[in-house]
Amino acid sequence: MPHAIQIRQTGAMRVSSRLKLLVAACFTAVTAQSANWGQEYNLAITAYERGDYATAEEHDRAALAVAVSFDKNDIRLEATLTNLGAVVQARKGCCEAEPLLRRALDIRVANFGKNSLEAAQGQNNLASAFFQAGRIQEARTLQAEALGIAERILGPNDPDLIPFLALAALTERDSLHYLDAENLLKRALTLAEEGGAENPRRLMQVWRYFGSVYRADGRLDKAEQAYKNLASLAETKLGADTLDTANALANLGAVLCDRKFYADSRPHLVRALDIFQRIHEVNGPNFVAALQNLAAAELYLGQTSAAEQHALLAIRELEKRPASNRDALAVSYNNLGQVYAVEGRYTEAEQQTVRAKDMWSAIGGPESKNVAAAISNLGALYVQEHKYKKAEAFYLESARITWKISGSASAEYARELNRLGVLYNAEKRFTDAEETLRKAVEIDSRTLGDRSPILGESYLNLAASLHSQKRRDEALEFFRRGIEITTNAGQKEAPTMAAVLDQYSLLLREMNRWADAEKASTEALGIRVKEKVNAETYR
Repeated sequence: MPHAIQIRQTGAMRVSSRLKLLVAACFTAVTAQSANWGQEYNLAITAYERGDYATAEEHDRAALAVAVSFDKNDIRLEATLTNLGAVVQARKGCCEAEPLLRRALDIRVANFGKNSLEAAQGQNNLASAFFQAGRIQEARTLQAEALGIAERILGPNDPDLIPFLALAALTERDSLHYLDAENLLKRALTLAEEGGAENPRRLMQVWRYFGSVYRADGRLDKAEQAYKNLASLAETKLGADTLDTANALANLGAVLCDRKFYADSRPHLVRALDIFQRIHEVNGPNFVAALQNLAAAELYLGQTSAAEQHALLAIRELEKRPASNRDALAVSYNNLGQVYAVEGRYTEAEQQTVRAKDMWSAIGGPESKNVAAAISNLGALYVQEHKYKKAEAFYLESARITWKISGSASAEYARELNRLGVLYNAEKRFTDAEETLRKAVEIDSRTLGDRSPILGESYLNLAASLHSQKRRDEALEFFRRGIEITTNAGQKEAPTMAAVLDQYSLLLREMNRWADAEKASTEALGIRVKEKVNAETYR
């Protein structure tokens, strides 16, 4: 399975009113040095606010070159470090931002004390960089302390709480507490909307995190709407040709890929890539992520030549970058392998997938989640080649690693059971297939809830197995459940649903339910016609 990539973005860094006043007071100094700093600082702020991060970084670095000559705890140095940290985090990721934000936090603590609002804002900024770097536990600890201080000082209804609430939502998201995360963001949204147009970036940050939470929870229709809101805000408030707009469009395209609406995703991804290139923002992680998602969309639209071209472009781009990009490079190798598999170039597909697996093994060890995913993808490749025994061995190994990492009651383990069950059904090992698929349904129902589209897929796999055994009444019930969940999740018209509706229609005909069968066949035809029209549109 190609990896769909979530576009990384950061919220605007927060500066307290007291800190703003102290920075403003520094402009009363008459030295040429202070004047130079003030000019560059103001130019950086202006560029940042209009979404021109490249220009903002240029002026922030010029301001920093002056500020380093000030006292080590000068608040002008802190302000410059914070702003530069925000810019490089948005443009290039967390690695360069972390030391800047850590030093800024030290200055805030020295000036205002550890339990001040200014220190809490600095902690929240640094926690954001930790989240982006995948250092989740450090981020959680820092964020929780920052939120506690901020709420104690500001009270529950101050708009300055928004960045704290937004980051707290990510903590709950990564703990799989999706409803808690949603409630935090609803609280932040209320504060942001009450603030009106004073600070559109706050509202943008909230919608960005709504999209992230809904996507992680599988509520992809809500994630799509959140990213549409974000894209509209970014374009309206900051302009069409800004990094924020490109990132929002890229995230929208990624979610549409998740929903299997590949034709709908493609124009958003193409536009995002065009903006990245025109504003010269091709060195950050988000440009490559959009390329990878575009390749995945084109693969499913049958545009294998274009998919291969974009997958190779992502690889070439990443191979020029530091070793810190190895994970993204492994994703690209994996995705290129999927392209070759669809093209029937099985030897090349195996080579690229093994390459991805070996790279992930070097990064996270031989029993990491990504290694398990690559092994599972190799199993799927062998299924295509009808090498069922070899495929089974790889599926079992992937399931073993996943069980070890995530446990026997995890959605990740259920995904591997689903693949095994489908394989057993293809081999007509119906008892093994049913037992394995029922276990996957049980796990998904318990861990994901009864509205998850992943549970819907599990129901449909079990329905297909029961149909193969001519247990029509049971199959009909699971087909209905799976289609209902899929419909409620907004995925009824996804291209992959055409084959499901075909099999459902066949079952209905076998049960002499001709009208229902005809309706299902018509829906399947409609999906195929739409898919063909959209695919031809983008050839």
